Formats: sequence, C-alpha cells, structure tokens
Amino acid sequence: LPKGEWELFIQHRFGTFGSGAYNWYGLDQSYMRIGMDAGLSDRLTVGISRSSMNKIADAYFKYQIKGKAKQSDKIAQSENKSEVTASWYSNVSVNTQLRGNISPEPFYFSNRLRFVNTLIISKNINDRLLLAVTPSLVHVNLVDLATESNDVAVMGAYGRMKFSDRYAVTAEIQKPFLSSMPSPSGAMKTVNIPANPYMALGFEIYTAKHVFQLSVSNAQSMNESF
Repeated sequence: LPKGEWELFIQHRFGTFGSGAYNWYGLDQSYMRIGMDAGLSDRLTVGISRSSMNKIADAYFKYQIKGKAKQSDKIAQSENKSEVTASWYSNVSVNTQLRGNISPEPFYFSNRLRFVNTLIISKNINDRLLLAVTPSLVHVNLVDLATESNDVAVMGAYGRMKFSDRYAVTAEIQKPFLSSMPSPSGAMKTVNIPANPYMALGFEIYTAKHVFQLSVSNAQSMNESF
C-alpha cells in the first residue's frame, strides 16, 4: 500500500462442493478472517488478522526490495507498468485454541507458532496481464512425528488478467516440492507432500471504495502457513 493508506478486509471461506445438497454444497460451513493492512511507507506494508479456522491470529509485513515504490499518484504508477518488482513477505501465526486441542502435555507456547517467508517476483507483461512466482519456506514448530520435518519448501505462481479497470480474473498454484528437508542437526527429515497442488481460480470486481474477490479453491484455510 502507498504510505498512509490502510485497508480493512473481511474474508469468508465456505465448505466443499462435494458435501452435497444437505450442506447446500458447502455454504452451510464457513470460516471468516478479518484483518487490516497499513502502508508505513511506499515500500513497507504491515498487517494483522484473526481467523475463525483454528482460531489463528497472525501478523505480517511485506517489503518491496526491487522496483519503483507504489504511490497514490496513478501517473507515477503508469510509468512503471513493465518493470520487474520483487518483494519479501514474512508472516507469523499463532494458534489460539485451547492447549488441549493443539498437543498433549508438556505444552509450550512455541507449539502454537508457524512462520512463512516468501519472495514475490512479479512482472506486468502488458497493461492487463501480471505474472508472478512465489517461492516460500513454511516453518511449523510442532509436527506430528520426530521423523517429520518442521520446514516445507513451496513453489508457487500467480497470474491476473484485467479485462477493464473494474474486472479481472486470477489464477494461483502452490506446491510443496521437496520430499525431505534438513533439520538443525543436519539430519534429513521427511515432508508430507500432498498428492495434488493447491490451486485457485478467482474473479475480482473493483469499485470506488471496495474490491470484491470471489474464488474457487481446493485449499480451505485462509492463512498461508496452513
């Protein structure tokens, strides 16, 4: 966000289509995430949020390390449409459920924490098409087995095609790609890689004061670390 601007966001994620008509094809089951982002400078945005799924609270920042910084002046933005930009995103999330729902005793506060670090490299191909790659490292403090890695390497990609100043379609894919990761001791530990990548298709509607984003995805959580 440009310096001094802020955004409030409210997200809903519904259940699976396969749950059938009894659950109204997922609409009966829903989670919510509410949060706020603020631009501390033209390159640094910070944010906080709270999700009902697993009662996750998180804080994060995004810093643009390459490319001209965003500004409120649209003319300044238009001069930079074809430039490659790179940003760093970091997120720490806290599972605020009752400790008995997270792990048995002995229990440590660190059991609640997960971390995400992502490098976002994006380019506007033209006035309408934006493409990005998003390699990430997810660190989970508490895992199920002693042989399971606390770290997961993820490769992702994202695209947005604008049809006009008001409408756009989006697509995203995220895939863990290493079957084992080194532990602090140097020993290799296994990573539980899902059979299918996480994917989403979306549709965006821009108004004077709001952005509406509708998406269909095979990932239910709204937090990157999950």
